Amino acid sequence: FANTVASSKNELSGRLSIAMIDTMVSDPRCAVPRAIARLKGKGKNIQFDINVCEAREVETAVANCRSVVGIGGSRHHIRGLDYTALHNETNFLYCAVGHPLFNCEDKKINELLKEAEVITSNYMRDKEVRNDGLNYQNTAMAYHDEGIAHLILSGEFIGYLPEHYASFWVDKGIFKSILPEKYSYQIPIMLISSKNNAVSPLANAIIEEVKRCHSF
Repeated sequence: FANTVASSKNELSGRLSIAMIDTMVSDPRCAVPRAIARLKGKGKNIQFDINVCEAREVETAVANCRSVVGIGGSRHHIRGLDYTALHNETNFLYCAVGHPLFNCEDKKINELLKEAEVITSNYMRDKEVRNDGLNYQNTAMAYHDEGIAHLILSGEFIGYLPEHYASFWVDKGIFKSILPEKYSYQIPIMLISSKNNAVSPLANAIIEEVKRCHSF
């Protein structure tokens, strides 16, 4: 990426690439749009580039300097990167209309869960909960939350999704969380940046604005 400061007007300019995990746009706590708006006011010649990718790719993009900053989760921090916790994302287990668990009696839930096919994923969120005792048969796989949502909507599978994303279907009576007090987990959403960008005005500016908009 390239970034400069237009010395004549002291305005930021250049290409600003941001890597993000998917569905963050549905989280009202995500302040990236506000940070972009504030930064736009500091430099009309900034070119914004948003790349939506898997959690591990967010870190890799920042580490390889393909992106100035990243917004996502991390299981194991990568050397050379800085991590700032922004908020926690809560994930619940969901089924949809048409699935046997959707309208079943409470006393039948545990029995039906033994037979329910759970969506697996290469996405970090899913791998955090593989010790939940559910039936992972690898008959359905998705690499992003949107793919998981499609599979849940089929009525044939159950799977984990962020609460803020699934609420669209929950509010319409299409999705239902399954034993939320038992099947849920949280993932810290972080601002990820490279230590090598410490002298970059554009990198420092977006980091500052993201933190400010998240009330740091």
